[in-house]
Amino acid sequence: MAIPRKARLIAEATIKTDEPDAKRLIDLEKVGLLPESWIPSREIRDIRHLSRYRCYLVQIRTKIKSRIHYELNREDINVKTLTYE
Repeated sequence: MAIPRKARLIAEATIKTDEPDAKRLIDLEKVGLLPESWIPSREIRDIRHLSRYRCYLVQIRTKIKSRIHYELNREDINVKTLTYE
């Protein structure tokens, strides 16, 4: 992975098409001048994935609760007075 802003050859190019840019990237990589971006460790990526998944589950839970409340209100059912037999 490269940071595009730091690959000055591409940013300063007058012809902006994929093929010339790809050739410039290859040339920069061959001579070791292509700046690399930081890639997080596996542990950090796993933690980020779990955090995103938790947010997703919370969103689903909230949607379901809202839907249940909507349906109960639509039927004029008061949750506080409900009794379970």
